[in-house]
Parts: sequence; structure tokens; C-alpha cells
Amino acid sequence: MSAIISQQELTSALVIGGFRYWDSKRTGDQIPARSAFDPLIEIPALVRFMMLKDVQRDPLDFRYRLVGTGLRTHMTTDWTGKWMSQSRVSAPAKHDLGLPQTGGGNRRAAVHQAELCRAA
Repeated sequence: MSAIISQQELTSALVIGGFRYWDSKRTGDQIPARSAFDPLIEIPALVRFMMLKDVQRDPLDFRYRLVGTGLRTHMTTDWTGKWMSQSRVSAPAKHDLGLPQTGGGNRRAAVHQAELCRAA
């Protein structure tokens, strides 16, 4: 299965809710900036299932800014504050449950690991 899926393929209510929130922050085809989000205020019920990453451009790397408690229960390590390059898992991370990303890519590339999302 491809790591890129369409919105119509989403089946998890959590992922659909996260995608709708992310999509509501977009302007046209632009990926929303991190500053557009305030999930603790706007969607508190989804925060425990969210993962937010900071982007480092040179060299390209990602820091786990937020790893919700609902995700951490499925992980062997709490990655909050750590860099993806420190992980032994190659990208996309196995524990990335497919919530939309910010900071780059295109709309369809925003959702990863569909098979894990469908099981959630």
C-alpha cells in the first residue's frame, strides 16, 4: 500500500477529525503554518492523539514537539523533544499514526501509515 492516501480513504474518526482541523487552517493549496494551530483551545479532545513536529531545514530533520498521550501508549519511547534522526526507525516513522503534517509537502502527502490509522 502506498504511504500517500486520499481523504476519501480515511476511515478512523480520529484521523478524519484531525484532517478536518488541519484542512480548515489551509489557505488555498498552501500547507498551514504551525502558528495557525492552537489545538489545546480549538480541539482539546484530539490533542492526546496528535503529533506535532518542528522542521529543521539544513540538514533536514524533524523534532517531535508534541506526542500526545494517546500515541505514547503505543510507543516504546517518549519522543517528545527528540529528533527523528535519533530514531532507529526510518521515515515515515512507524509510530506516526497518519495525522496531517505541517510545514511542507503537498495535501495528499499529509497522511502517512494508513493501515495504522484504520486500526485506531
